[in-house]
Amino acid sequence: MVPTCTCGRTFKHSQDVSVDLSINQVYKAKRKAREFILGDARLQYRKLRDYAKMIKVTDVGNDIGMPDELNLVFISNRQKGLIPAMELLFPTVEHRFCVEHIYNNFKLNFKGLELKVALWRCAVATTVKEFEKRMKDLKDLDKEAWEYLANIQPTQWTKSHFTPRAISECYVNNFSESFNSMILEPKDRPIIAMLEWIRVRLMTRMYSKRIGIENFTSDICPNIMQKLEQLKLDCKSFSVVPSGCFIYEVDNEYERHVVNLTRKCCSCRVWDLTGIPCKHGVAAIYKNLETPEDYVHSCNRKDVYVAVYKEMITPLPSQNEWIETNQPAHVALIVYKPLGRSPMKRKKDVDEPNNPYKVSRSNRPIKCGFCHKEGHNSRGCKAGITGDNMQGKDKDKGKGKGRGKGKGKVFGK
Repeated sequence: MVPTCTCGRTFKHSQDVSVDLSINQVYKAKRKAREFILGDARLQYRKLRDYAKMIKVTDVGNDIGMPDELNLVFISNRQKGLIPAMELLFPTVEHRFCVEHIYNNFKLNFKGLELKVALWRCAVATTVKEFEKRMKDLKDLDKEAWEYLANIQPTQWTKSHFTPRAISECYVNNFSESFNSMILEPKDRPIIAMLEWIRVRLMTRMYSKRIGIENFTSDICPNIMQKLEQLKLDCKSFSVVPSGCFIYEVDNEYERHVVNLTRKCCSCRVWDLTGIPCKHGVAAIYKNLETPEDYVHSCNRKDVYVAVYKEMITPLPSQNEWIETNQPAHVALIVYKPLGRSPMKRKKDVDEPNNPYKVSRSNRPIKCGFCHKEGHNSRGCKAGITGDNMQGKDKDKGKGKGRGKGKGKVFGK
């Protein structure tokens, strides 16, 4: 049974009610309902300083130290304002550019699959020699495209010039893109309602991550362990020749590299960038009668993962218990929105692949909801004009469906 609402605002009536509503009245009612559920946007701006003060009081957090002392790496989309800001505020921090954004600008003038593949081969090259060879191949294809990429510092977009300070080979901005995708739902809410949605979501996620890793028995994180198992299979084609104390020459018919187990590095630089032994390093480790798990960097281990997620976001009390700062209130911004419903999803590029887990509706036939015939929709249906089959309309009578614009009728009991 559905529980009966005892709210005093419930509208009770014992007979049929017919109400004529204009489209403006409907939108106004919707706006009032949103304000009742989510709160008034102007009032929330006035409480913004109190909200910030309450966050600082309840969630003290820890001091991570000075940026110059940390091995931080920032990845941005090359916006003009970010580059001088990073140079001014964080002059010693490594600043990388998202290769996906570089390619989006690159393809405006240099189109074609061959140039696209050539660019990404330059980006994923892990050694300087390999990068120079890939750039030469690009120059042979298109000199202007080569000049475009040559004007960008290689330390900011290709793995071959990345430093191993952060133990990360990341060269795209997927982390922030994933976060932007997550906050699509609350982005049109009032400011405090939006911030509260994000806070609760992050608080829940950190808790689930902290609980989830406790059930994992291995000393190495699950994703790293999965990569390591694949590397154990990839190393079988290599032959290993010892050269000195923990120094090996590893090669097959395609490549040759030098592995130093004491320094935990390989001349391919993959081990240096990821903290995970590369396939050449795994082959040398087995030759030395050891296990690859012992050579994984500490940042990829379970105890470090637990230490990262041990901090929790403290719950907030009700708004009635917030500390009043008595400071000048913020004024709500005046946002001019275009007519119609605002888009919730970003526009995809022409060459961007579709989601393989979502069924496309592009090739599905259109079917009318009134006459149930294919080739048109209900808005363009002419069954009532031409006197065609009205069976579909007869079925829909009495269900509260209407096709009028501007005004409608609401029936209820």
